[in-house]
Amino acid sequence: MKPMTLAPVKRRVIHFVTLREHGYTFANAMEALDARGVHAVHVPWDTVFASETLAHGTWVLADFERLPPGALVAAGKVYRALKAAGCRVLNDPARWLPRADLMRALEVEGVNSYRCWRPAVQEWPDRWPVFLRRASGHTGAASGLLGNLDEARAALEAALDEGLPISDLIFVEYAAEPVPGRTYFRKSAAFRVGPQVLRAISVHGDDWLLKRGTSEHATESDYAEERAEMTVYPHEDFVWKVFEIAGVEFGRVDFGLRAGRLEVWEVNTAPNVRPPYEHANPDRTETVRLAFEGLVTALHGLARTPGEPVSIAGAFRRHRAKGTGHAMLHHL
Repeated sequence: MKPMTLAPVKRRVIHFVTLREHGYTFANAMEALDARGVHAVHVPWDTVFASETLAHGTWVLADFERLPPGALVAAGKVYRALKAAGCRVLNDPARWLPRADLMRALEVEGVNSYRCWRPAVQEWPDRWPVFLRRASGHTGAASGLLGNLDEARAALEAALDEGLPISDLIFVEYAAEPVPGRTYFRKSAAFRVGPQVLRAISVHGDDWLLKRGTSEHATESDYAEERAEMTVYPHEDFVWKVFEIAGVEFGRVDFGLRAGRLEVWEVNTAPNVRPPYEHANPDRTETVRLAFEGLVTALHGLARTPGEPVSIAGAFRRHRAKGTGHAMLHHL
């Protein structure tokens, strides 16, 4: 882990911060920004924590889902140091809600109708079906659908036997439903980029988890509807509310339709930004292009001309005094 290199930069600049191995999520956006004259830089969290001085400019702090609590505290100190120096900074670690807390908050606010339970505090499902998953990261389900308490207990024991910590496990009520009149599922999505909400592309497939879609499931009418929503987006107010509850200024929300109402599945602070591609359906091709161009344009508008370097030497001095500062994320 080496400190940030502070080479002179005359162009407007934007920095994206993730764990080192997840820089690929912003790679396509960074390439497009660079082509438009913006100096786009990936800065791993371990580099941030090994530095006493960071470059001035715009910073997008991300990948909170994979940071341990101690690192989130340090990241919050960095956020405040950058803000105090006049940088534009998106995503405050102190205000971000992790998955289980976000699910609870969305239910309390009436956004979601489904629930989650923490077995670590002896919470057990009382509505079915459910599935078990890790609260951190984006690893998907740790079980299939579970229909009763005996199955839930067995799934938890199996996860613990694998070494998954109970503090990171939650039961989540099943909240998916096939597209009305169809046999396949749809995952809708939208980005927030600072002051803007942007529709993202939907994915379709026969798996309710929908990590990735398959093109053979969507119809021409699906693609036509998606293309129309790139011009007039009907869910903008809904998406704004979700991001405000989540405490996220940059990220992607994934959601679906169940029983006629929208249900939020997750908010990702480091979503994978995929480039445009050709599709057999021309509406889909255009939607993919518009979604990518809209995101890059919004990020381009956030980039700033750099000023004087920013000292963060005092941001987590206590950790360094104990000899842990530079190695704070070594295990990651």
